[in-house]
Amino acid sequence: MASIGYWVSEAHRGTGIASTAAGLAAEIGFNELGFTRLEIVVLPENVASNKVARKIGATLEAEARNRILFKGRTAGAFVYSLVPEDIVGG
Repeated sequence: MASIGYWVSEAHRGTGIASTAAGLAAEIGFNELGFTRLEIVVLPENVASNKVARKIGATLEAEARNRILFKGRTAGAFVYSLVPEDIVGG
């Protein structure tokens, strides 16, 4: 199991680079590294990051309380998962 995270500079947002990179990371994780599960953890209000997770085929599994530390405080987050069957070629 591993996690995928992404951050894109403001100048490159909206170009598809995050979904391309996250999708490639998932393919490598499954096909070359042998992971059986990948997770993406996203703040609910982060519309762009939630969109990326859905675009690469991740399934929203839960809204977890106190899941991450953000700006020095605990915050709830959406937990998405990917398994090999979710990725073309997986």
